[in-house]
Amino acid sequence: SLVRQNPGNARAYLILSGIAYEEKQFDRAADYLEKAILFKPDLEDAYYDLAALKISADKANEALDLIARARQQFKPSFSMEFYSGLASNQLKDYANAVKHLLKAEELAIQDDPKRLNHFFYFQLGATLERNKQHSESEQAFRKCLKLKPDFVDALN
Repeated sequence: SLVRQNPGNARAYLILSGIAYEEKQFDRAADYLEKAILFKPDLEDAYYDLAALKISADKANEALDLIARARQQFKPSFSMEFYSGLASNQLKDYANAVKHLLKAEELAIQDDPKRLNHFFYFQLGATLERNKQHSESEQAFRKCLKLKPDFVDALN
């Protein structure tokens, strides 16, 4: 109803994307996020939510293109670097993935340390391992397990 009354209502598209995501309609959620960004290009979180959906759909290049657009208008952030790392990892560009994930860690330490959870350190560890940085990988996995001792993926 809100969109019918005002088709350019970016906030309504954000709400619709959340609903579609909860209903596991990921393509629809992505479409709504694209519309939200179209009508209000300064919705920074929408870029990263959409990038996450693109990565989940094995569209890492599209995610990186989207993040590149975000880089042009927003200051560096944890989300910007984290999703750049995940997309680069998906493309098997492990050196770049490590660079982005380490930058994400640095930014989180400065601005929001709670972002550095077991999932983050597992992703960092796995990426470091793929980049053949085994001792650094072990350190990241140990941080992961310190935060969540029963995390099976890291235990493996």
